Amino acid sequence: MGDKLIRQNVSDELDFVPTIDSAQIGAAVGKGIVTLTGHVASDIERATAEEAAQTERGVRGMVEEIKVRFDGAAPPRDEDLPQRAAQMLDWSATVPRNAVQVTVKDAKVVLQGKVDAWHQHRRAENAAWWAPGMRAVEDRLTLG
Repeated sequence: MGDKLIRQNVSDELDFVPTIDSAQIGAAVGKGIVTLTGHVASDIERATAEEAAQTERGVRGMVEEIKVRFDGAAPPRDEDLPQRAAQMLDWSATVPRNAVQVTVKDAKVVLQGKVDAWHQHRRAENAAWWAPGMRAVEDRLTLG
């Protein structure tokens, strides 16, 4: 599969995902390696764009250079992020309340605790990503 077709497929996939403003994202392909550039409004949008591009046939690797713009506001401070992540976990109907503890350093959230089922584990990780300002999520949850 040629680079031109891979680029078109990646662009089409980015257009298809409703949570991505694909007009703000560019894709270039060389030897099957996709480079995404541009600006998005959140880290979850950036991660979703990367995931969407990686699913396309022929993609051998990824260079992600998308920048997050916080709508003119300053990026969230680490002091604010644990509360935001905890709130997102509380809003998840499938994650048991108080089962997951959150710590944050350099906009990276670490999830610790014990959940009963894999779907709760996955929901907790997804919920943490939806907290505005997160740059990474480290999952240290256990099943039990």
